[in-house]
Amino acid sequence: MKSYLGIKGMIFGAGAGIVTVLLFSFISQALAGGIISVLGEQWLYMSVIPPFIVAFAWLGLTFRRNKELFAKKIWFISLACALLIALYSGTAGALLGEAISRGGFETLNVAGTLGWGTAYAVILLPVTVPYARLLIGLFIKFLKKGCRMGEFMDYGTMEIEKFFSGCGFYDEKEMDILLKEFAD
Repeated sequence: MKSYLGIKGMIFGAGAGIVTVLLFSFISQALAGGIISVLGEQWLYMSVIPPFIVAFAWLGLTFRRNKELFAKKIWFISLACALLIALYSGTAGALLGEAISRGGFETLNVAGTLGWGTAYAVILLPVTVPYARLLIGLFIKFLKKGCRMGEFMDYGTMEIEKFFSGCGFYDEKEMDILLKEFAD
């Protein structure tokens, strides 16, 4: 089950990365005076999609272990993800993508890319953190949509998890309540 959530995270991350590149390309070209290419630059895909895949695979595995996700915790995770993805995309990812697109590092301004990529990652946090929070919220819904309500144990019983903000354990009577409220 753990690797399954990691794989779902990788799939969601790839999709979110592609959507992010398309949005970024469209908005930046529109602000620059005109849309030249609908798909955007090749290096941008190479610099954005890998950190999205890694981040959402990690989030899928993390959310499996941590069942209590409070708003404050999700905002902190959003901050960390937004900063790390923007740092990678604006520095190492941009350099690797450009090197692959152009055939080498000879024509690249490595020091400038590392310096300005870091500065942009920090300066753009007020924009990237809410966007990351939106994506993480969608990812949590994506994970919950495919999760099983219970697991059959080796010794013949079934374990059912009920997620809400209260605490405590319930006996067999709770099963009747759950079936009445949520049975299809």
